[in-house]
Amino acid sequence: MLIYQLLITAVLAMLLLNTVNNLRLLRTPGAGSLSGVEGPLVSILVPARNEARSISQCVEALARQDYPHCEILVLDDQSEDETPVIVSELAGRYANVRLLHGQALPSNWHGKAYACAQLAQAASGQWLLFVDADTALAPHCVRIALAQAEEQRADLLTMMPKILARSFGEALLLPIIPLTFVAFLPLGLVSNHRSPLFAGALGPFLFFRRHTYLQIGGHAAVRTDIVEDVALSRLVKRHGGRVVWIDGTDLMSVRLYHGFREAWSGLAKSAFAAINYSLPALLLGLPLCITVFFGPYTFLFALLITHTASGLVLWLLLLQILLLWTAHLLLMRRFHLPPITVFMQAGTMMAIVLTTLYSAAQARFGSGVVWKGRTYQFEAMGRSNGQHSSIGRPTWPAMTRLVGAVLLIVLGVRRGPLHIAEVLVLLGWTVALLERLARKNAGIRWAIWADLASGFACLAYLQLSGQLSARVVLPMVMVIALSILWFPWQATAAIASAATGGILLITAEMDVPNKILLGWFVLIVLVASRGIAQAVIPWFQRFRSS
Repeated sequence: MLIYQLLITAVLAMLLLNTVNNLRLLRTPGAGSLSGVEGPLVSILVPARNEARSISQCVEALARQDYPHCEILVLDDQSEDETPVIVSELAGRYANVRLLHGQALPSNWHGKAYACAQLAQAASGQWLLFVDADTALAPHCVRIALAQAEEQRADLLTMMPKILARSFGEALLLPIIPLTFVAFLPLGLVSNHRSPLFAGALGPFLFFRRHTYLQIGGHAAVRTDIVEDVALSRLVKRHGGRVVWIDGTDLMSVRLYHGFREAWSGLAKSAFAAINYSLPALLLGLPLCITVFFGPYTFLFALLITHTASGLVLWLLLLQILLLWTAHLLLMRRFHLPPITVFMQAGTMMAIVLTTLYSAAQARFGSGVVWKGRTYQFEAMGRSNGQHSSIGRPTWPAMTRLVGAVLLIVLGVRRGPLHIAEVLVLLGWTVALLERLARKNAGIRWAIWADLASGFACLAYLQLSGQLSARVVLPMVMVIALSILWFPWQATAAIASAATGGILLITAEMDVPNKILLGWFVLIVLVASRGIAQAVIPWFQRFRSS
């Protein structure tokens, strides 16, 4: 129990540290300046469908920008309200505003992506700024954003805006957005690490270099990605571009949704898509979320009810809640959300769980999600766009190792005999070798996850069964986790599986002849050697060159 509480406390402390570091890195731009004569043309592109309640405020704010080289294109995406009439009137008042009429939506696109693709095709600017119709930009927003983009050599610049929450339901649900991008996402790695794993952007404000936008394939490349903003940022990273975040609370305000029902629908439409429609990610992620964010309240309540609220565990639980509330309060104050929402933190996290479950149920078993009068089969669209192609179906060797990892953990909890653990490790190694000798690319992601699961399961067995102390196991877990940041996933996972399995076998003092054990190690080294070389040599060369 104590080890568990120490681990949860460490996770929450890391979350708070990441939040504080992100708030430090998230620049609040100064006044900035650009030459009004020589500045590049910026195309401000607004997709609009049924936006009559907000489009006038949005376009007027864009027309009043103090940066002179702007063209404003608004595409009416076959609205069923007065949106085109309002924009047409505004175009008559402002010379740099132009109304475009969207074409019928093709079957293999979602609405916003197709609208943005049409806007980009009509744009003339060297920079393309995609802005949602429910935003209101400050008069100096474009000028400062352009200055920041050029200063930081950004290929895609995005910002965290001032999020307006005018009802209880919005105040409950909308903190999910800063939590996702500023608490969970390491923004330093987003800007400075090459991996698309560390990527993210916020759809209401996407500011692209035109060259980069065309290079990644534009919105056509994400035509079936419901979370197109994150998908675009990953494409930028894959093509060697730089994604930059700034603090936009003084530059832009946005009221994303009106009321609880609309906020729920808006967040649920993309929750399952955000994890690539992956059931394994859902089944692993939601229990982890519940454990980390609800565990402290549950355990504290249980201790108080049973009148056993004393000792180190109690203080750890209180510290965990303090860490949660501190991170939440820092975010709410920075992004101008009601500070009172810190006391609704558990409700906000529960909303993440429920909206994700609802989104998954709609995608898997429902008719899809309705948004702005259109129905999308999100999960089916994800498959057609190849989102699952990089993951593939689980191969039988990968599934065998995943089952073996679960059995190892169960064995550790029950303090089962070492000889069964030895058999599970050797079985996992056997199927891993067979899979690698087959040299099949199908299901490669499953193989990586299976390797990592096997490695962590070996450490879990050793700790739970009393063979190794937490002082040894926790640093090893941290080394494996940090190695993923510098080395390829596949090599790191294979090395972790081989190393931790070897530790388990050595600890167990196997009864099999030493020659067999030595043979296994030789085979593992031979199979993993290519991956090790590919991982270590480029890193060593970069280290020497720096």
